[in-house]
Amino acid sequence: MRRKRNRSNQYLMSREEQKTVSFTGIQGIAEQDQMAQESQGYIVDRTKENLSPTDVGIIRFRKILLDDAKAYANGKRPESPHQSQEYCLRGGGAHTKASLSLEEVMQERFNSTTGKVQDVQH
Repeated sequence: MRRKRNRSNQYLMSREEQKTVSFTGIQGIAEQDQMAQESQGYIVDRTKENLSPTDVGIIRFRKILLDDAKAYANGKRPESPHQSQEYCLRGGGAHTKASLSLEEVMQERFNSTTGKVQDVQH
C-alpha cells in the first residue's frame, strides 16, 4: 500500500496553497519531509545535513544499517532483514476536526486506519 501523497502524484501538491498557505503546497509535515528526502535523488553527501530531534527515525535506521554492516564484516548474519515487518510503520501528526475519529484521520492522512503498512511493494 502506498501513501496517499507520494512521488507519483507529486504529493498532491496544490499550487494555490503554495501561493497562499504554505511554501511547499503539500499537506502534512511527514509528506513534506518525504518530498524533501526523495527529491534529493538517491545519492547525497549525508555528512552535510543537519538532523534534529524530529529525525530520530532516520538516525535509528542508519544505526541499524551500520550495526548490520559491522556484524556482516565480522562474519555474523544481520538480523534486521529477517525482522522487516517490525519496520513497516508510518509516523506523523495531524491537525483535524475534533469530530473525526482516529481511524478517519489515519485513513485521510496515510491511506490506512492503523499506520501499519499492509502491502510492502519492493
